[in-house]
Amino acid sequence: MQTLLLVLGVALVVLAVIAFGWFAYGLLGDFGRAVCIGVVGAAALAAGVPLARRLRVTAEGLSWAGLLALSASAFLFGDVSPIPAAAGGDRLLSGILLAVLAFVALGLRLVPHGEDVPPLRAYALFVTPALPLSVMMMLYALPVRGGETLVSLELTGGALTAVALAFLLPSDPRSRHADFEWLCAAIVAMVLSAPASLLLYPGMDYGDPLWFALCPLPLVLAVWLLLLTVLHVRRGSAGRPVAHGLRVPPVIGLVVAAASVSVPLLRVLRPMLGEDWGRAWANLATVLVAAIAVGVGCLTSDRVTVVSAPERVAATLSGSALATIMVCSEFSRFDGPSLLPSLTAYGALAAGAAGAWMLAARPVEKTVVLRPAPPHGPMAPGGPMPSGGPMPPLGSVPAPASAPGYAGPMPEPPMGGPAPVSQVMPAPAYSAAPMLTPQPEPMPLAAPVPAECTATVTAAKGMDANGIIAVAFAVIATAYLFLSTLFTPHPYVSIDLIIDIVGVAALLVGLRWMMLWPALRSAPALAPGLVLLTAPSLLISWRGTPSFLRMFALFAIAVGMVLLGAIGRLQFPLVYGSVVLVVHVVTVLWPWISAFSRDFWWVWLLIAGVLLIATAARYEASLKSMRTLASRIGDLR
Repeated sequence: MQTLLLVLGVALVVLAVIAFGWFAYGLLGDFGRAVCIGVVGAAALAAGVPLARRLRVTAEGLSWAGLLALSASAFLFGDVSPIPAAAGGDRLLSGILLAVLAFVALGLRLVPHGEDVPPLRAYALFVTPALPLSVMMMLYALPVRGGETLVSLELTGGALTAVALAFLLPSDPRSRHADFEWLCAAIVAMVLSAPASLLLYPGMDYGDPLWFALCPLPLVLAVWLLLLTVLHVRRGSAGRPVAHGLRVPPVIGLVVAAASVSVPLLRVLRPMLGEDWGRAWANLATVLVAAIAVGVGCLTSDRVTVVSAPERVAATLSGSALATIMVCSEFSRFDGPSLLPSLTAYGALAAGAAGAWMLAARPVEKTVVLRPAPPHGPMAPGGPMPSGGPMPPLGSVPAPASAPGYAGPMPEPPMGGPAPVSQVMPAPAYSAAPMLTPQPEPMPLAAPVPAECTATVTAAKGMDANGIIAVAFAVIATAYLFLSTLFTPHPYVSIDLIIDIVGVAALLVGLRWMMLWPALRSAPALAPGLVLLTAPSLLISWRGTPSFLRMFALFAIAVGMVLLGAIGRLQFPLVYGSVVLVVHVVTVLWPWISAFSRDFWWVWLLIAGVLLIATAARYEASLKSMRTLASRIGDLR
């Protein structure tokens, strides 16, 4: 309740100060109202210092009210600046006064309040936005004029100031949240650097001179790198590193800012190479940045502790998104030079996805939970009955045949009368030996059910979040290229070339899995890549116009599969390659076969008859050879 009352009181005081500054212009003028508000603010700020030990929350409220009032006074003093407002004099004076107020607050933070009393949090939290804002206002008075470039410079200057505060503000271990102040400074730096990074693209495009437009680029990159350095190096008050999730925005901002280097490159290369080729070579710089980000995210092992898991995810996400944008935007231009950055970005996506699948094959030790099987036995529900006949009815106990005095089962008495005396069992004679009481046979009990236990097994590492992101963006890019080429044929790229890139990546992944797991068969490992490499080209060869390059490439791939299967003793490449080779040869030779069959159709009958006669003559030997061949092929990996 006290905190709520203080927050409402400070808000009302600030509103009163703003209203006084607005309506007292005709009464006191610019200088008078600024002095009045400044005196009130200084009094409130000074009153908070002695109250910090006994009434801490009240001191926080008074300090906030005083600092905000003095800030309003600094802005009002800008109106009486001797430098004209057109030259930025009002902002320059206000920025200087606001910077002086920020340093005063930092000085008040050093005032001791006792050994067990930390300094007021209002001082550092006020400095966190106030000092970067003062730097931005002073940069506005630079003797240059530019649109987005000047705004980007102002934001970058404020972000650099916030980074310095995040690095230099000390943590007081007496405070309950000792790291709150410098983390707020880091967040302010992120907030200012994000629009500065986005403004690099329009700022470096046209309007400003190239040398001036390039000034914000290294500064923005330095801000993101310094932020990452601070979040890596600085430890919290308890000695632990900060949360790794805070490193995600700097990684994304670094990728976005570095990708903007293609804009000034285009301004340099356009006069030399022309619009199309200049754009293509300039966009390669963006593709390179995206490829590096995807490589860092997907190919960096989790055993590298320098790069945390959130950083890898951020790099993979930003790089994959950037590469997908380059693939789609450049491929849709339908010219030859645009294919260079488009297919290069697509290759980077495919390589990142393939690398993630390769890392997923790494053997690791995993702990699995072993659950017991359901019990089966005579006492288990649904278990088998005891051997030796059906279970006797309830309440009847069969007596053993060797029991003394047992004369066999008693016959049923006749209907309607007592049993004859001759059929009644005589009583046994008295004997000192104890009488054996018939006992039921003990029934076997079910085995005790073991509890759950754990075991360590060797298994594949599996796909992590980076691999899933890279594969998802690669699928999106592949679907776009496939559908775009299918419905609107590209003048320079065929649809099977797009699928061949995926096939090469899948084949490399399969070979990697077979190297790490010797028990893996060739069909599940190599079938996706080999089918993608051959099936689309084979279908196009059947339906489309023959192409010498496609026919030669398909023939070389088929021969390579056969050789790979024969040398490496791999079943699927040998069988599938032989089928593809035969089908492809028949497809290529089909026009000549059709022309030959029109005039000499009887030759096929002759060949078939000779084959049947030869098979009949050597039926037994041929059948044995076929069985031997089938078993040998089945033994291949």
